[in-house]
Amino acid sequence: MDGINLQGKTVSSLANFLASTEKYVTQSAEPGDYYKAVWCRDAAYILKDQFVTGNHIEVFSQLKHIWKNQIGSDSNNLVYGRGSPKTEFTPLKASKETIKNFCGALPTTIYDNFSEIYALNPDIDSTALMIYISSWILVQMINQIDGKSKNKSGQTSEMISFILPYLFRSVDYLLSRDEDNDGLLEQEYNEDWMDTVLRDGKVVYSQGCCYWVCLALLIY
Repeated sequence: MDGINLQGKTVSSLANFLASTEKYVTQSAEPGDYYKAVWCRDAAYILKDQFVTGNHIEVFSQLKHIWKNQIGSDSNNLVYGRGSPKTEFTPLKASKETIKNFCGALPTTIYDNFSEIYALNPDIDSTALMIYISSWILVQMINQIDGKSKNKSGQTSEMISFILPYLFRSVDYLLSRDEDNDGLLEQEYNEDWMDTVLRDGKVVYSQGCCYWVCLALLIY
């Protein structure tokens, strides 16, 4: 009887957990609470979980929103430098020339009416993680086509056509961050997830994110 009661309590606890967390599965790619924006590195993990739980429509919508905010020649309302000692930790509005140097990268954070690059340059990990998760989602969509659903097939083709040009531009940006052509990317201070520690150079975490992209593209 004790075993049965314990099993019942476990099932009940699991049901309560699922009920109390379901709202997070269906929300946007924002972290939630007072974080009223999209942080690209956080969004990568959020979107993967949402896709796995079947909330595909919201995932597709958020992917399009994020990639539409990829930095390009027509970008405006972009600020950068708040986390860099080279700007004396002062946010600056990006000039056309600065934006040109950032083309292909994703911003650290996407707000309603502007985007921010936290440090002197776009974070390597934010862009790399979104390339990885977008590629992963596209492959899952392809694998789920059973040959019978024209709607699913059409939706997949649409997403692939939309996202691929953005992915290629982002890969080109990441390659440009290898300044000495040794296969490792260089970064300035505070250009990774640990954005209160003045790390720079060939940071292992950022290399891992980048090579995750390379491995994913080879496998997929």
